[in-house]
Amino acid sequence: MGRIVKERCPHCNKVMRNDGTEAEPKWVCNNPKCIEYVAVPPKEEEAGGTKE
Repeated sequence: MGRIVKERCPHCNKVMRNDGTEAEPKWVCNNPKCIEYVAVPPKEEEAGGTKE
């Protein structure tokens, strides 16, 4: 069975999220209280919807 890779932040030791692709991962901290935290980028899919 394959193992899931979980990167951890070197400052707060919380699990980081991948903002890149599987081929080129870009690991960023997901903990808002950490100094290395990066805000979640807005989704472009929602902006492309129809508006009335």
